[in-house]
Amino acid sequence: FVGEWATRVGAPTPNMAAALADAAWMTGMERNSDLVVMESYAPLLVNVSNPKGGRDPQSSMQWPSDLIGYDALTSYGSPSYYAQVMCSNHHGDEVLKSEAADIPTWTWTPKIRTRNGVQEPPRPPQELPSLYYDVTRNSRDGTLYLKIVNRDDTAQSVHVVIDGAAITPDGEAVVMSASSRDDTNTLSDPDKIKRVAAPIRGLSADFTRDFPALSITVLKLRSSS
Repeated sequence: FVGEWATRVGAPTPNMAAALADAAWMTGMERNSDLVVMESYAPLLVNVSNPKGGRDPQSSMQWPSDLIGYDALTSYGSPSYYAQVMCSNHHGDEVLKSEAADIPTWTWTPKIRTRNGVQEPPRPPQELPSLYYDVTRNSRDGTLYLKIVNRDDTAQSVHVVIDGAAITPDGEAVVMSASSRDDTNTLSDPDKIKRVAAPIRGLSADFTRDFPALSITVLKLRSSS
């Protein structure tokens, strides 16, 4: 049980950068569903009527970042909330073996941290993937769910090859993307970042598709065998 986890980027609720990191993390949990049987994001709710103030007793926020923001009249889901919805609503009961090659990377330079007044030694830069993915299958109807997380600033063309199944030409894509990592949802603009579902055509067991920059995508592929 992976409990009380979150990417804490953005306040009082997460921004798109956090949602991308959350979705990447969830693809890893889904690929290891034989070991990870439950997961729980935390914290879940935050009153955003007076989020500023830190530990000020008058502040309505106790802990950033929180999945859902609300006040006395309404509420909104953060980009990370919709990432959770996308992963939980589009997940089969079988994890399919998958492999990838030539995944683009980006260079991450760890920040120098200070603990108990002592500065830790700098850590070397690391090359990290720009694309994350997993594939699951619904054993009842044969639907394949291919999740692709593109944290890069540019669209990525991905060549997909599926062995052992005949894929129908029609499917569906559920996509959430943003123009900036800092983009987020608020009470005044609750739908700035949202999921868009649309039918797609031209699918097969061997196809190429462009995945938008800063995006989370679920492809629903229908198998005819």
